[in-house]
Amino acid sequence: MKRIVPAFLLAFLTLAVLCTASAAEAPFSDVPADAFYHEAVAWARENGVTNGTSDTTFSPDGICTRAQVVTFLWRAAGLSAPAESANPFSDVRSDSYYGSAVLWAVGQKITNGTSDTTFSPETTCTCGQILTFLWRANGQPEPGEATALTAAWPASYYKDAVTWADRSGLLTGMGTFRPDAPCTRALTVTWLHRAGSGLELKLVSSPSELMAAVGSDRLLLLQPGTYDLTRWAEQAVMAGGTGNSAVKVEEVFDGVEIWIQGVKNLVLCPADASGKVTLTVSPRYADVLTFQNCDDVSLRGMTMGHTPEMGSCAGSVLSLRSCRDVSLSALDLYGCGTYGIEADKVWGMTMEGSVIRDCSEGLMELTSVTDALFTGSVFRDGGPYTALSCYEVQAVFQGCRFPGNTDNENSNLLYCDGRDASVRFISCTFTQDIYRGLFSDPGYGSTIFVTDQTLIP
Repeated sequence: MKRIVPAFLLAFLTLAVLCTASAAEAPFSDVPADAFYHEAVAWARENGVTNGTSDTTFSPDGICTRAQVVTFLWRAAGLSAPAESANPFSDVRSDSYYGSAVLWAVGQKITNGTSDTTFSPETTCTCGQILTFLWRANGQPEPGEATALTAAWPASYYKDAVTWADRSGLLTGMGTFRPDAPCTRALTVTWLHRAGSGLELKLVSSPSELMAAVGSDRLLLLQPGTYDLTRWAEQAVMAGGTGNSAVKVEEVFDGVEIWIQGVKNLVLCPADASGKVTLTVSPRYADVLTFQNCDDVSLRGMTMGHTPEMGSCAGSVLSLRSCRDVSLSALDLYGCGTYGIEADKVWGMTMEGSVIRDCSEGLMELTSVTDALFTGSVFRDGGPYTALSCYEVQAVFQGCRFPGNTDNENSNLLYCDGRDASVRFISCTFTQDIYRGLFSDPGYGSTIFVTDQTLIP
């Protein structure tokens, strides 16, 4: 699939951080971590495309007007100056928030007025109109043959635009598309984000398709279902390789594990938020997925875990090694891996609205991890050893819960050690467990901060 990078967005997007915004960057109570528009909302807020409708709400179902849509486009283009300063529209004040955006959009031939002298800025923008704006902003690329979706509208003005959007993956995972329906804020920022992100969209439905599609600058949309990665990895070993330089397989004690290495700007998420995606492996001593030397990786809305048979000593659910800017949201990471997350040398890591559970040794082992933020997540039913092991780590846990971590009265829930290491808990809830204590005495040069702690007997 051809990458979609309009020329007028290129300079702006080289400065933008895409698809890796943390929960702190999109603190909206009405934007769930597993929503298809989650990354787009965070991107839009971070890059000044649009803010929320209040400090805590985004109003994803709010309807966009023509003025709002061209303003979003204009801001994404870097607030480019209009080619013409003369304003022909009697209903567009030059000092309004959308004044320059309207003149810019008309000058770029993205849209016209509704007459020679009116623009109708407060008129609702339909889904067909916003996709037409985006198609024109991208230089009106050849749409290709009509899809099943657009064959029903052979004479519509938006036929080519919607065909292009459908074939490019912009419409995937968003429910039934209706071109004449009012366009919501969620749809608008998602289409704008996907069209201008520089990420190649790929729809996958099997382990072989998934591993073939892994690479830099990719948004991989996984169809609902269970992906047995072990069977694919075993076949790759028998074939003498994976056929993808970004993916390798490593033999471990009782099977094969998969490593993704050297990729940048990679997003894995379900194609349909209403469907469940599960990544699973059989070997007890294999990581479900290992990422090495990767930057800007985002995983969202998936379940990942092992065979029910217990393993020990090795085999985490998610392993991160020498990575930067990892974003995890709405994940369910379950055992029987030794840890839900094992991270070593990671710079910039966020986890939101996720669960780590039922691991055989502990919940997370973090080593040399800086700028880590965990929000609204649950860490439960960890194994008999220290649940959170932190070495040379700077991390914040905010609004997280720690229930049911028991079994070893000689261990602590948290171990923190290392020069300049710090772990901060803000408004977290701890169930009274059988551990010797919640927190060990901080090791040399490390600190533990606890604010607004709730302890449940």
